[in-house]
Amino acid sequence: MHIFGLTDVGLQRSENQDACAYEALDENRAIFVVCDGMGGAQAGNVASSIASDVFMEHMKRDIRPVMSDKYARSVLLNAINFANYEVYRKSVSDSAFAGMGTTLVGGFFQNGAGILANIGDSRAYYLGSSGISRITRDHSVVEEMLARGQITEEQARRHPRRNLITRALGTDERVRADYYPFSLAGDTALFLCSDGLSGMIDDQTIRSVFLAHPEPEVCAQTLIDAANTAGGHDNITVFMLRA
Repeated sequence: MHIFGLTDVGLQRSENQDACAYEALDENRAIFVVCDGMGGAQAGNVASSIASDVFMEHMKRDIRPVMSDKYARSVLLNAINFANYEVYRKSVSDSAFAGMGTTLVGGFFQNGAGILANIGDSRAYYLGSSGISRITRDHSVVEEMLARGQITEEQARRHPRRNLITRALGTDERVRADYYPFSLAGDTALFLCSDGLSGMIDDQTIRSVFLAHPEPEVCAQTLIDAANTAGGHDNITVFMLRA
């Protein structure tokens, strides 16, 4: 197993409100998360940092080498609920952080399979020689328009409302995530990113970089460089796991 994550401020933001955290628990098990914060001043940075730290803390505490599907999902749900609570508590206790929130995509992997959860528009993909396919579904206005057939994929990437998300972690007392079992085999990799990457370069470019640079460290840096070359309008975060 090989894991690596990287985050970059981009070219047009003064601070990085993304967060990426990951840990190999042993040679076959890992936990990981990518968050993209939102809020004025330092609030987005605080939201993503709290969420990623709390998520990782609870995942590491509760995950087991052998788990039933029901228990595994409960571990993930518990980590998300605690992360949501801590971000929300901070936002209502300090006016400087009022209304802050964050996206989240994260989960665990062990013995060839795992479960992902997402809230917002940070994404997870399968990457391999056979192609690229998105695992998660964005919680965004544009994704809903796309599902209804009102716009095309290309129009979605450039739509003026593309940054409006319909779910976020930490903005309410309760949060609802979507869950996705996944497995990895052969040359397939798991790839997570914030919209600072997916909004700047298309899926096929991501795949082309992966095929040219399959090593996670090189791939991550090359993708961040590509997003910055395309304009670097937002913070950029990527994470890759190869079994």
